[in-house]
Parts: sequence; structure tokens; C-alpha cells
Amino acid sequence: MFAIKFLSSVLTRKPRTSPADLRVAAVPFTLPRWERRAVTWDDLGTELSEASAQASAILTASEMTNDEKRVLGHLVSTDARKLAEVQARKSGTTARRKSDRAREILDWAAGAANPPHPGDSPALPNQNQGRFWNLSPADFKQTEVLGVNIVTPVIPGTDPPLINMLRTEDMPRDRPSLSPTEAEFLFIEEWIKNGCPDDPL
Repeated sequence: MFAIKFLSSVLTRKPRTSPADLRVAAVPFTLPRWERRAVTWDDLGTELSEASAQASAILTASEMTNDEKRVLGHLVSTDARKLAEVQARKSGTTARRKSDRAREILDWAAGAANPPHPGDSPALPNQNQGRFWNLSPADFKQTEVLGVNIVTPVIPGTDPPLINMLRTEDMPRDRPSLSPTEAEFLFIEEWIKNGCPDDPL
């Protein structure tokens, strides 16, 4: 839902290509190829490949803001991970990793929001962090919010800031919180405690 909300907010500010006098976007709504049959892994692979190629081309457009490029870059990374999973599923295996599961949980917790976390992490200098959990695992572990690393306890023996924000319901805002006894919360807690490993799930 976040991706749909973000893309619609960008597209509705763009001009139509035709007719030129209507200054609003018009999206061609094309039904997927599998409208009247069961979807296959090949179908999903084709759609993800095409979507990723289009998004990558849009990223080169100079009229996009830095914030739009950042979010679209996260979406391209997500599609790449999904495409890898599709290829693995076609051969009867899986490419899912623990970091993928953590992203899914935090994506669900945030809903359609794009939190404007201020920070100065190596991967996002002088920009709002937004959905920082969609960064690469290495960049995620370096993320700082308000000058504090999100996965390193400020005081030894206490919760890291990200876990503390989830536990005290500061995150996510305006969304149902994750209960400390839920499997999702416990997964994130254990994952961070173990150094945010990118091991197979």
C-alpha cells in the first residue's frame, strides 16, 4: 500500500503526454496477462522484470526530487529481492533471508506511511531516512536517527533504540503497535540482538 500511495502521489502531479492541455497524469490500467487463469512464477518474473526496468529508467529522470528518487530506489531494491525469490521458487528453493523477514514486519508496521526520520547516516547524507529498513543490510546497521545508531544500545544492557521505539509504541505512528509478545516483535528483537544477520531464513 505504501508503494501505491507514493506512486499515485507522484503520478498525479505529472502532465499527460496526450492531450497536452490536460495537466494531470492518466495511468493506463492494463489487466495482467493471467486475468482468467492461475498466476505462475513465470508470470510474476516477467512483471517484476518489466516493473524494475521501468522504475530504473524513471530514476534517471532529472525532474524527480531527491526524496522521490530515494523512495523509488527502495522500491527497485525490493523488486530485485522479489525477482530473486521468484527465480529460486521456480527451481524449488527459496532466496528469502532474515533481513527480508525483518523488512516485511517493519513494512507492515509502518503501513502506508513514509516516516520523516531525520538522520545523517552514511547511505543517506542530509536526507530524511524514511523507510530505512529497506536499505541494504550493511547500510541498515549504520542508520542513525537523531544522531543515534538504531541497532546499538545507548547504554550497555538496554534495548537498542529501534526495539525501544517498537516497545514503547513510538513506532509506528498512527498504526497498531507490535505487542512485545507477538512472534513478529520477538523476531525483530532476536534479529537485532544477533547483529542483524543476513542469513537464509
